[in-house]
Amino acid sequence: LDHAHRMLFINFEGLALDSSHAIDEVEQQLVALLEPLELLGERVAAVVNYDSFSIQPRLIDDYSAMVQRLSARFYRRVTRYGTGSFLKARLEALKPPAD
Repeated sequence: LDHAHRMLFINFEGLALDSSHAIDEVEQQLVALLEPLELLGERVAAVVNYDSFSIQPRLIDDYSAMVQRLSARFYRRVTRYGTGSFLKARLEALKPPAD
């Protein structure tokens, strides 16, 4: 987290999500990191690296819902990078609300 520029860099390179528990852990870590900024009325620009990221197909809806919650609460914009076009395209549809 770059506090000065209000930018969050998330490196999910090589991450394999294979359980709902893993998704919950990701969300808990990000909430703990960003909640102090939220209390100040601040949002961040997020940059997410999805290179070699994998997720069990049965978890995609749960993961998308988690991303949507985080986007609505903490992000002013999101830029996603990665080699997996399906998940990236699906997540791109979850735009954070305009400020």
